[in-house]
Parts: sequence; C-alpha cells; structure tokens
Amino acid sequence: MIAGVNAVGSPAADFYATPENGSAPLTVAFTDTTNGEASGWAWYFGDGIIDSEWTETTPDAGWSPRGGHSMVVLPDGSIVLMGGLEDGAYTHDVWRSADSGATWSRIAEAPRWPPRVSYGSLLLPDGSIVLMGGYAEDDDEWSYFNDVWRSTDNGATWMEMTSDAEWSARDGHTSVALPDGSILLMGGRDDDTRYGDLWHSTDSGATWTEITPETGWHARDRHASVLLPDGSILVTGGWSYDGIDEFTYYNDVWRLETAGSDVQNPSHLYEAPGSYGVTLRAFNAAGISTLTQGDLITVTEPALAETPAPPATPVPEVTPVQTPTPESSPVVYAPVLLLIIGLIVFVVRKQE
Repeated sequence: MIAGVNAVGSPAADFYATPENGSAPLTVAFTDTTNGEASGWAWYFGDGIIDSEWTETTPDAGWSPRGGHSMVVLPDGSIVLMGGLEDGAYTHDVWRSADSGATWSRIAEAPRWPPRVSYGSLLLPDGSIVLMGGYAEDDDEWSYFNDVWRSTDNGATWMEMTSDAEWSARDGHTSVALPDGSILLMGGRDDDTRYGDLWHSTDSGATWTEITPETGWHARDRHASVLLPDGSILVTGGWSYDGIDEFTYYNDVWRLETAGSDVQNPSHLYEAPGSYGVTLRAFNAAGISTLTQGDLITVTEPALAETPAPPATPVPEVTPVQTPTPESSPVVYAPVLLLIIGLIVFVVRKQE
C-alpha cells in the first residue's frame, strides 16, 4: 500500500493506492485539497507503457490551414493558437479551445501585432502570454521583428512591451519562461546571420540583458528548447547555413543549469544592490509546485567605514577680569584714604 504520498502540483492532493489482493489493478482514493473535489487527473505509473495510438480530435478545426504558428496552454487547460502562414498569407489571428482542440473560437481577428511566422511565444507563471520576434515577407521583402507583445486576457487584447528589443531582429529562435517569471531567448537568424546568443528579461520582455553572445553550441535556428522540472533548459537540434547550399543539421543536445541551488537551506551572495525575489520549485513524480516571493530580499550598498573625528583642541580657561572693590582690594584705595586723612589733619591744625 502506498499511503500519504503528497502530490506536489495543482491541484494539490493526497492519494492512496491499495492493490486488490496484493496485485494490480489499483483502487485509488483521490482528495483534491484545494477545494475538496477532484475535477480530473492523470496518472503516470512509471512502468513505461504508453499507448501509441493517436485519436483525431477534429479533421477540420475552425482556424484556416496554416504552418509556422504557435500555441500555449493556459492554466485552466485551454489552448491558445496564434498567427502562422496560410497559403502564402501571413496571419495574426488568435483562437482558443477549451475541449482539448475539438472545437475552437476566434478571440481576436486582428490583434495589434503584425502578421508573422517563426516567432517565439510562451506562457508566464502569472498566466499571461508573451509573443516575440519572427518574420514576414511582403513583395519579396523579408521583414524581421524584435518586438515583444503581451496579453493578460488569454490572447484577446495585446500590449506592446517594446518595439525594439535589445536583441537583434530575428526568427527561428526559441524562448522559455523560468519559474521566477523571467524569460530566456536564444539563437535564431536573420538574412545573413545565425545566432548562438542568450538573452534574459525580468520584466515580461520590456527590457533585455545579454547573458552571453556565444553559448557554446553552434549558432543555429529552428532548434527546440524546453524547461525541465529542475529548472534546467535543454536545447536540441536545429540547422545553420554557412554558404551556398551548405546546410548543416544538428542532432546534439545542450543543457543549461538555471537554478541557483539545489540544497534545502541555501545561501546566496548578491553582487549588486536592489530588491530581489526568491523562487522555490519543488517537484516529484506527481507534478511540480512553484512558489515565488517578490521583493523578498533587499540588498543595500555596504556602509562606508566611519572616519574617527579628530580630538578636540582644549580651549584654555579665561579668568574673567573683575573690577576690584574696597572690600576685596583695599590696597587700591589706600592712597585716597591717606590723602583724606592728611587733609583732615591739616584742617585741624590750622584751626588751632
């Protein structure tokens, strides 16, 4: 019996699996601790048995046939599809399905971002959608983009985060959202250049910082990248073009560690002042839970060492000058007294 196994993820759950007569099948009791009810779940028992048969959800979705589009899965499980190339025409409509792709409804016919293909899109932890870069062709003129757009209402309306990101205009790049909500963008190409650079944004794509111009893997586009549960990133495959009819295709795999620590009680040295968030991601076979505390840590400049004040110069005491009084200095008045006495004696003798 497997009892009391905490399923880390959403919905949070405690589940119990009890073999009947000591063998499969399992009797499962499921309790969703978020609201007391289980709306649905999926089990991965780890025995490697996966059904290889595909089921066609619909032969004719509501959106027109196309390629070069992108999709994201929203927190509620619905799907948002955007843009792409339709029989030579570049599109920028937005569609949504709430039933695993069986039916679709158009939620934006012509959003503010220009039509394009081979762009990057992703879902941030706050549920917003970010779309960036790509290209379109008009009268044999290729236009590459380095703009960034964001939707906070499931793709219905869009806000331009920047019209000119710090990374060069390109298509065929990839991007991933890290658990702390920041974005990494890597690789891609324009007319003459393939890129192997890595860029980072902490404000939903409004501003970008180049982490490195050369990642170590060969510059490429049309590659794939994915975020693993431990926070690391995989980059796989892609291709590059080094001259006339000289194409190189790749089947290599590269991995980047993005987590700062994997210990229970880590320490971290901050190199610049500012306010910093901290993200904890926990995962097991049942799922993933991520907790972010924004502006949890404030780093200030180290205080300058105080210079001791010089010792004060002693001020000599000044003895106040006092005007002598007869009582305190009789010597001063002695001549006057003698003069008076002499006059008295003189007057007395003259009278005699």
